[in-house]
Amino acid sequence: MKLDVSGVISGKAVIDNQYLEFEIPDGYLEEFGAEDVSKVKARIDVRGQIENQLDVRADYNFHYSVPCSRCLKKVLKEENLEISKVIFLDKKGEDYEDDLEYLEDNQLLVEKMIMEDIIFKMPIRVLCSEDC
Repeated sequence: MKLDVSGVISGKAVIDNQYLEFEIPDGYLEEFGAEDVSKVKARIDVRGQIENQLDVRADYNFHYSVPCSRCLKKVLKEENLEISKVIFLDKKGEDYEDDLEYLEDNQLLVEKMIMEDIIFKMPIRVLCSEDC
């Protein structure tokens, strides 16, 4: 999923409340034992906060099932997460090289950014209850 940010880069536009949906590929969350993964629903804002930078904010959610880490009972989980990222458009930013992987021909690679964020924020252990 790509989002055209050429207007934001040129300083002529902002992106407010852009809604996107996409599927998480089968097996992507397999290492966490996740099954029955729903579509990701995201709301995105992009602004040119300072010259040569993009300020990207996204709220997103999805749900899935995963076995309890102790008793293996199936647990339904819903994740409501957010990203706040500054993307540098020139070499002056310390994360310039890393940020380039999220831009392609003035297109923000939203799906890639969110998918990587999901991996970092997935719980390692899930319990079906506090008493388990």
